[in-house]
Amino acid sequence: MLSLISSLVIWAIIALIISSVLVLLLLAVVHALYPGYLQNALLVTSAWVIPLFIVLLIQSFLCCGAISFKGELAAIGQNAQEVMGGPGDDVSGDAGFYLDRAEKLLDENFPMASGKLKESLRQGMEAADSFVSAILMALDGYIFRRIAWGIGMLVVVGGILFFNAGKDRSQREYLRRRSMMDL
Repeated sequence: MLSLISSLVIWAIIALIISSVLVLLLLAVVHALYPGYLQNALLVTSAWVIPLFIVLLIQSFLCCGAISFKGELAAIGQNAQEVMGGPGDDVSGDAGFYLDRAEKLLDENFPMASGKLKESLRQGMEAADSFVSAILMALDGYIFRRIAWGIGMLVVVGGILFFNAGKDRSQREYLRRRSMMDL
């Protein structure tokens, strides 16, 4: 339980760092291209940046959790494969002992069907390996979607900020030219 809580705290800290860096990077780019915009349109910028930060924080947290779970699951799958042996290998270790014992019991109690049952038993052990690999593939897709959502939101909010900054700049230039004509 303590391990889970410490993992959650670590994921939250990492997510906070990632979200902060991405939002600050976006604001730095906007400030570099449109100096003065962030000071003039603080309310509009905040209205877009705060929700972006929250979305990035959530997506980063979920992505960190999925990456951590993927690492744990891969380690569990590798340990299970070492105990059971790879597909097509002779099963070794504790699993091999229990598999041999189960095959003997099948031979003694069901001699007519023991061949088919033994084959099913070995396929079940291979199915566990394929189950782990299917979960790992699903986690890859989940991680990709979290990253895609984060990047997508960053692009959308960045586009809105750039559009508003460009509109603000052209409006200020128009007002400056107009005031020059009045003189």
